[in-house]
Amino acid sequence: MNINSLSFKDLNRKKFPGSLDPSEIYSFICLLKKNNIDLVIESGRQYGYSTYFIGKYCNINNIKFYSIDVCFNKNINLKSIKTLSRIKVKYIDGNFFFVIKKILDRFRYKKIALLVDGPKGTRAFCFCYSHLINYNNLKLVFFDNFLDQSNNLFKNFLFKKKNYFGDLKYSLKIRKELIFINSKHRIKAVINDNDFAFFLKNDLNLSYFSLFFCNLNIFYYLIKEKISKVKKKFKFLTNY
Repeated sequence: MNINSLSFKDLNRKKFPGSLDPSEIYSFICLLKKNNIDLVIESGRQYGYSTYFIGKYCNINNIKFYSIDVCFNKNINLKSIKTLSRIKVKYIDGNFFFVIKKILDRFRYKKIALLVDGPKGTRAFCFCYSHLINYNNLKLVFFDNFLDQSNNLFKNFLFKKKNYFGDLKYSLKIRKELIFINSKHRIKAVINDNDFAFFLKNDLNLSYFSLFFCNLNIFYYLIKEKISKVKKKFKFLTNY
């Protein structure tokens, strides 16, 4: 793949706070190509910077593209829709934990890649770990800000192997181009923007502790959310 074909000049990253940096986007797209992915699911769209480039690649290569986000801010949502006006993408407005299973079930015969830019932390790791085990069609999960979760001890129990930017075998020319693009498009001065990690089925730590902890964590979250919904409904009815 020629990195110039991605045309990172299309968008000014400085206008898209919180976005994936170009080398992360490029790395994810290379993984799509390497694993012959048929469907991409993105969780955490925000302003749509990474969605634009990934979506462009998916459209050209006839890959289905689903983007999940909870639209708390109408202005952000409108900006992302404007940015993605020429990109064919299926918008899913909802909680990642409640909608991802429906998509995986619907496309059981598609090779799926999941990009998680939100939610973050233990619950997201547990949820994706569980789905990597239970769904043969889910081929890889790509976590942004994985290295930022330095205080998260449990992620070390879930994955026996963690794949980072350094594990991708890019040529020296490509690496130099990525470094140049990152430096040019960087939002803030940090040493390294490549804080992602990606996982395949073979990278899972299939221990009893990992499975038990993940299931317990997910069960607790789902029960908590259901109780919260019941309370909100009850409060609405009593106020009415």
